[in-house]
Amino acid sequence: MDRLACPDANTHPLQAERWKQEGQLFSVRHGQGEYFPSYGLDPDRQYRPLATLARVLRVFDETKDGWRLAFWFASVNSWLDGRRPIHFAV
Repeated sequence: MDRLACPDANTHPLQAERWKQEGQLFSVRHGQGEYFPSYGLDPDRQYRPLATLARVLRVFDETKDGWRLAFWFASVNSWLDGRRPIHFAV
């Protein structure tokens, strides 16, 4: 997880929060920082959230918090032949 390196988020600090509220992105908090998954952002679209990430978040329908989502994306998954969902987000 990286701090969001998105021009829109730096110019408009509430952009990432709006994406979260719209179910397009999630974050985790650690200490004083809030971190966003770099694998959920599309560099070809000026680091806007990937549409595939929003679809996954809709499936979970707020049943997982940011840390649980991050863990799910990074964990091997038997439904994916032992691969991690993070590899499909990019």
